[in-house]
Amino acid sequence: MDLNVSGIDHLYVSVRDLKVSEPFYDRVMQALGFRKSTRMIAGEPHAHYFNRVLRPERPSTQEVANIYASEAPATGESFEPLAQLGGSTIERILSSNTPATDLYDQQHDEWVILLRGAATLEIAGQRIQLLPGHHVTLPARTPHRVLETTAGTLWLAVHEPKA
Repeated sequence: MDLNVSGIDHLYVSVRDLKVSEPFYDRVMQALGFRKSTRMIAGEPHAHYFNRVLRPERPSTQEVANIYASEAPATGESFEPLAQLGGSTIERILSSNTPATDLYDQQHDEWVILLRGAATLEIAGQRIQLLPGHHVTLPARTPHRVLETTAGTLWLAVHEPKA
């Protein structure tokens, strides 16, 4: 099945603490070309990232790549930087069914979304199950590790530069 995504109109993200999360999402969404508005809904503050300007496809001199095209590694995970935007790195991560379970304690913020497969993470001592479409924000210095993945689990990660 061929899938051609020409843009994203709206993106909904739910966070525990808007004041803490908003600066990170402002930078990520701006780097991805989204516009922002803020307003109250039912008395609660909301930030809206929306309607990336969608244009008809233009011929490109760059090679078009397919995020779904790679094979899963036999063991561990493979990491491939896809783009550098405004200091942020967008990375594809492809996991085998035997991921490395090393503990990460990064000095930068990271946002990750699971596109395919399933995974169990440990974030600051808490086990989290992820399925396609689930995403998490990992603030700098948050200890985390991948405990389990299905073969071919595909992630998209956005790494924010060190503060």
